[in-house]
Amino acid sequence: EKNKYEPIYCAKCQRYSHIARDCTQHHNICANCTEGHRTSECTNNKISHYISCNLNDHISWDRVCPEFKRRGTDLDTRDRGNTMPYY
Repeated sequence: EKNKYEPIYCAKCQRYSHIARDCTQHHNICANCTEGHRTSECTNNKISHYISCNLNDHISWDRVCPEFKRRGTDLDTRDRGNTMPYY
């Protein structure tokens, strides 16, 4: 399958539209439990919560997230290269 552009995602605050280098948040947000620590330091691996869609059934970087899919479809409509079989 062809590589497509995907939504940009911040590993610091777990939100879309920017990357960690450009994040304005002062503290890290865990991608697993949304507490105020780095994901690599999380000891609560059983709880998952996603900030962008407010669901509790997947972690922040999950590709089955409805918000990720919506933003991916948005990119497909704006960038014709995403919908072409070869580019």
